[in-house]
Amino acid sequence: MIETESLSAVILLAAARAPAHPPSLADDAKALEAPLPNPDQPQREQAMPTIIFVHHDGSEQRVHAEVGQSVMQVATNNRVPGILGDCGGNCSCATCHGYIDKAWAVRVPSAQPYESDMLCCASEQTDDSRLTCQIIVTPELDGLVIRLPASQY
Repeated sequence: MIETESLSAVILLAAARAPAHPPSLADDAKALEAPLPNPDQPQREQAMPTIIFVHHDGSEQRVHAEVGQSVMQVATNNRVPGILGDCGGNCSCATCHGYIDKAWAVRVPSAQPYESDMLCCASEQTDDSRLTCQIIVTPELDGLVIRLPASQY
């Protein structure tokens, strides 16, 4: 059985957490008045950034990238050969190793220390080496060029 004092404390706590103005029918009516999209008008779509993967043989593969995904996710979703991503993007395998094109080096955020530590496991590492799982696509990276190594092992 709950003591009266404990029950009173629970009721007071619940009352303190309740919203100051609970939703009303007027709020529901306002929500219903919001304009619906017009199917006859074309919807303005945000352009998806393009990432350019340059294969070891020099051929290019251009893919559209969803903002917020890692470059590794973009590559694996688009079946870019050469980006394996064995660890699923957890920065623990270096099988998504790529080289940032020199023209893009200043526009891509710098590698964090844990990424730099993991890069020591990448084959053919250079100053331009990055783990693509650690590069998040933003609209500013539209046209980013990633050069791929001959092998991830």
